[in-house]
Amino acid sequence: MSAVTKRWPMSPRASDGGTETSTRRPAERAEQVWACAVELAAPPRSELFGGILELQRTARHDSATVAHALTLGRSQLRDDPTNEAARRGTRLLQRAIEFLGVKPRSGEVGTAGSVA
Repeated sequence: MSAVTKRWPMSPRASDGGTETSTRRPAERAEQVWACAVELAAPPRSELFGGILELQRTARHDSATVAHALTLGRSQLRDDPTNEAARRGTRLLQRAIEFLGVKPRSGEVGTAGSVA
């Protein structure tokens, strides 16, 4: 049995106007929210409410996606506790979740009481 590899279009190449392709899958929405959080939390940015609104737009106003992005950030912090960018991004996501009033439910992924 052979595996079929999907080729995803990427940005146009400047040299010949063609389109590059890659076998990497497109980023999931939570990955995009995580990347946005890291970017928004980088110094010298400090606008909390503007950052929260931008995260919500990126997540398409889906609190589960924001929570998933927070889980991605926590995973990166577990892998590298000295990663300040991940720490700032995680903190921003936590504050966004608190601000929006999203309460984690017991047993959800990323909560202390989750079941493996």
